[in-house]
Amino acid sequence: MGTVRASRQSVSPHGTAAAREAVHHRIRAYEDLARKEAVALRNWEATSFPPLARLLDERGWLKVLTWESCIDAIADNDKQAGAEIRSFYERCLSFSSIERMDRAAE
Repeated sequence: MGTVRASRQSVSPHGTAAAREAVHHRIRAYEDLARKEAVALRNWEATSFPPLARLLDERGWLKVLTWESCIDAIADNDKQAGAEIRSFYERCLSFSSIERMDRAAE
């Protein structure tokens, strides 16, 4: 079974949506770096990935594990570590939100 890690905000009822977004963003990173593999990966995303994602979803082999649920599990076992990680994660989310707002303003 595959697992996609995402924030609760970005999780849809189907794990494939989060997986598609993760694949799309990873390929965009390759494109931003002008890596030659980007063209082939973008083609793979359009042609080969959708049937694979559907199969994984239909068979229940792809699940979404949120970062928040990971942090909750850590906090259940070690409250201090969980609190520190949650604080760090919340700061990361605030920067991510600022970055999204900056891109939207462009």
